Amino acid sequence: MSYVRDCVYNGVTTFIPIGTCEMMNVGEAGIIISNEELGEQLAETKSDFQDRVGKLESVVDDLVNTLDTLMEKMGANE
Repeated sequence: MSYVRDCVYNGVTTFIPIGTCEMMNVGEAGIIISNEELGEQLAETKSDFQDRVGKLESVVDDLVNTLDTLMEKMGANE
């Protein structure tokens, strides 16, 4: 803490990690993960999320179509 205090006092900002630092990149097994690996994991997560959203949109579309059909049948019965 004294090192950081001295840096701040002297206007030195080289101690500030830009973007990330090693301790933020430690995986479950305590292994340091590279930025490239983090990027790959993020891309996989994004792809999985997009797949799930696509499936959810499909289910919602099916529900809307079913509701429209039911509404039409109810209107025809009046």
